[in-house]
Amino acid sequence: MENLPPTFCLPPLWDVVDEFKGLRVHPLGAQAKIDALKWLSSYGTMDKRRLKISEQTSSEQLAAVPYYDCEYDDLLLTTEWTFWAFWIDDTVDHGVLTPEGVQNLVRLYEDVHCDRYPEQNGGPLPPIIRVRISLASPNSRSPAKRLRFILQLVVDEEVMRSPEMKDLEAALVELAWRLGDMINFVSLVMIHEKKTIQEAMDYAAQEFRSQVAKWCSAKARALEIYREHKDIKDLTTFIQRNEIWIWIAIEWSFAVGVRYFGTQQASDEAKRTGIVSIMPREQ
Repeated sequence: MENLPPTFCLPPLWDVVDEFKGLRVHPLGAQAKIDALKWLSSYGTMDKRRLKISEQTSSEQLAAVPYYDCEYDDLLLTTEWTFWAFWIDDTVDHGVLTPEGVQNLVRLYEDVHCDRYPEQNGGPLPPIIRVRISLASPNSRSPAKRLRFILQLVVDEEVMRSPEMKDLEAALVELAWRLGDMINFVSLVMIHEKKTIQEAMDYAAQEFRSQVAKWCSAKARALEIYREHKDIKDLTTFIQRNEIWIWIAIEWSFAVGVRYFGTQQASDEAKRTGIVSIMPREQ
């Protein structure tokens, strides 16, 4: 991947994602960010530099948009969850974990997933376990159930386990992977398919459009089958809140310009013109 060009063009994806645009934001989103960062800074491993990096993720937006009408306590917990997730992501990406640290991290995730909470000898629980305990209602054991729990949605479990809803979930998971791992996806296409960065970006955009079409098809099928169901109103809300993430993933990438474009000015320019300037390697 040497000799990259100075710029490349972003694919025109707004015509695809604008229909999923989240138009409302929780009015207490800014306060949730303040409280979540205060909570995150209370842990000994969080120095000022890493706290600044966490702040630049603007993780509060990932909670304040899809949960724009939830109670503040639920908003704060979700904001804490997103900030902690990015803290873990950056910790792994920056290679600051020792092999032992990686093993401890894996064990921590296993403890969280299996509802095992290790003894802390009187000290504070790790952030993700604290959040997991707070979200440990039987109705919030998975991201889908957590969304239903926070928004107090009532949808028959048989409906949620139906083939139509499983297809819908699979389409969203695949779509989330295409978006959330777009950088790695483009890099892999460049390396293994011997593509230029522009060719790889165009290929990724084609894959993304294909996955959006699969989501729309699965959504239409589910809503048609259950249009007369007693829980159709909450089911529709559940689906609509999930698909907001299709728009959030792209819009949020521009909002955290320092993280992905070097500066917010460069991000704003890329969004306006569709042309991205590649940062020097030392950045």
